[in-house]
Amino acid sequence: MQHIFSLVSMFLFKGTIHNHSPGPCKYVPGVENGAEDLHTLPNGLTFISSGLTLDNPDVPSVSGRILLYDMSQSGENGAIELEIENFDQREFVPHGISAWVDKTGEITIFVVNHHKQRERIESFQYQPEKKTLLHLKTYKDGSMRHMNDVLATSNKTFYFTNWSHSKSLWGLFLESFLLLPWTNVYYHDGEIYKLVAEDMVMANGLAMSADGKYVYVACTMTKDLKVFRRETDNSLTFHQEHLVDTLVDNPTVDENGDVWIGCHPKILPAWVYMLNPIYGAPSQVIKLEIQDGLVKSMKEVYANDGTMLAASTVASFYKNQTLIGSLREKLLLCDVLYV
Repeated sequence: MQHIFSLVSMFLFKGTIHNHSPGPCKYVPGVENGAEDLHTLPNGLTFISSGLTLDNPDVPSVSGRILLYDMSQSGENGAIELEIENFDQREFVPHGISAWVDKTGEITIFVVNHHKQRERIESFQYQPEKKTLLHLKTYKDGSMRHMNDVLATSNKTFYFTNWSHSKSLWGLFLESFLLLPWTNVYYHDGEIYKLVAEDMVMANGLAMSADGKYVYVACTMTKDLKVFRRETDNSLTFHQEHLVDTLVDNPTVDENGDVWIGCHPKILPAWVYMLNPIYGAPSQVIKLEIQDGLVKSMKEVYANDGTMLAASTVASFYKNQTLIGSLREKLLLCDVLYV
């Protein structure tokens, strides 16, 4: 009975969306088929995953691409597509994305790829002189059932989430609405894959504190951000669960250590939009103040009924500006004048 009441509440009892933004907003040129996930580096360079279709035949076919946008030059430029060398993009369906910068400044990009044959994670080296990506390696393992996000911890190691046990979109829906705790987080140390967190409902996006001590996991259907302490062997120890009362998607961490999350404030429009994007879905961005790995406060930074931006999935902050990505449409850049 409690489960039924929770489902009814999620569907029916979410209030009106009051449109507001933290300042003037504009669309970033060059992004038309979504910016489901992105990673902004400390210098403002932002790598964007675009073209997610979730294997839905009702959604027009688009090409999977990795885009680059420089937030430090945000008044002068748009996003550009990065050509990928030594890689066949015909069956590239990018989802979660994460970047790693080593001590020499070399940038490695990891991307979840929903390839038709099987789930995989691709790694690329960014070549700044040519503004291209060089494909380095394809990671495949039986632990990769139906992935969502990846989180780099070096140029060869990473965490990733499985957001459903089922490998189909309809299986994902069923597991989510039944609130089945079948999703998890794995870690790859360069050789083996090990389970580091489990028993979550729809484990979605991942982020890590700048000092590497804490890993954040957004759990969409339970509307919470789970904080884990990262141990020396890269296992995860539960630290905190913070309820935010909205469907969280991808978290990012700003220069102050606070967490920004693209969210879906209404469940039914969000799921319908996944099935058919002709129907709109509202957007929301929240900011969580973090101290010692604990959430201390929450603020709503942005909300829209879907007319400006439909189905927000991620937000990152850089020098008083925020980029807000969406599942299938535009990328929005907003000045942050007030929060």
